[in-house]
Amino acid sequence: MTRARGRSALGAWAAGLGLGVLLTGCATLAPVTGELPTADADQAARARWTAHVARVLALDPLVMSARVAVQDAEQGGTFKVRWQERAGRLTLAIQPPIGGGRYLLREYPGGVELTTSEGQVVSSHSADALMSEYLSLTLPVEGARYWVRGLPDPRQPATQIERTEEGLLADFAQGRWRVSILGYADVDGTPLPQRLFLSRDEVKVRIAVSQWETSL
Repeated sequence: MTRARGRSALGAWAAGLGLGVLLTGCATLAPVTGELPTADADQAARARWTAHVARVLALDPLVMSARVAVQDAEQGGTFKVRWQERAGRLTLAIQPPIGGGRYLLREYPGGVELTTSEGQVVSSHSADALMSEYLSLTLPVEGARYWVRGLPDPRQPATQIERTEEGLLADFAQGRWRVSILGYADVDGTPLPQRLFLSRDEVKVRIAVSQWETSL
């Protein structure tokens, strides 16, 4: 088992002439248009980015243990999460503060289901909607499954892109969210985010990764 303190192949990600990205292998994902690296990047930079994406997507299974702090205009809280992706399917275990019980979010073909702390099982087409309704959390699960890897969500364009000296994503905007990657950890020779800050309007989400695992 490889552990990294401090990033499931979801499919093949291809950069068509450096102008588009494509993710396959999970029926809910579709190709979109975007530019990474930025349009003025040279051919070598594009090649490095493509190679980096391939390494990230080759990590399967991938397990992240982290603390997530969510704050909005009315409330806030800190949660422990265990985020597991295997063969393109997400399982997310959420442990709220003491006394809050444990919640388990699982993907299945065509949707997601949430098992609440009382044992109730509810289904939806949207992980974000379940999180909002049953945990009162504005947590962008559907986009964050890519962001925690240091990748943009391929279903929508990324803008205002800033990169590190190594060409990794440092900051970008996507789907009304601002995503800042504040540090990376080395996982099997592949850099994966260690700290992230997500913001949208009055909602702020801080993710501090304590451990990455690449085997179960």
